[in-house]
Amino acid sequence: MSALVCWNCGQALDHLPQPLSRQATCPACFHELHCCRLCQHLDPRATTTCLEDRADPPVQKDNANFCEFFSPRVQAFRPADTNHSKQAREQLNALFTDSPVPADHGTTVPGERQDALGTDAFDPAAAAKKKLEDLFR
Repeated sequence: MSALVCWNCGQALDHLPQPLSRQATCPACFHELHCCRLCQHLDPRATTTCLEDRADPPVQKDNANFCEFFSPRVQAFRPADTNHSKQAREQLNALFTDSPVPADHGTTVPGERQDALGTDAFDPAAAAKKKLEDLFR
């Protein structure tokens, strides 16, 4: 059988008296436990509804409540998807940290401009805009 864990940090809650009281808090992160986030009737896709038809609509899903239909859900903790966010952050950093593109003998490359003397100068704002346009095409 799976253990009851905190919905916020994943700390095991086996040592807490059951049923959980309204004042019960996680010993590790101090978040309230008698809340929608730990309930088996939680509908994560809906913001103002509960899977229990007779329950009052939840206003704050992570605040303690007096719901009569509260039933703790085993394995309620969902760790953040760090791979996806790390990959997205790396792609964003790569988008804005690339080195400038050299100019082709007298031709203006998108992301570059010619200054008053006719020499090519790198324009980082235009280069970033071009990269964004290329990314979302």
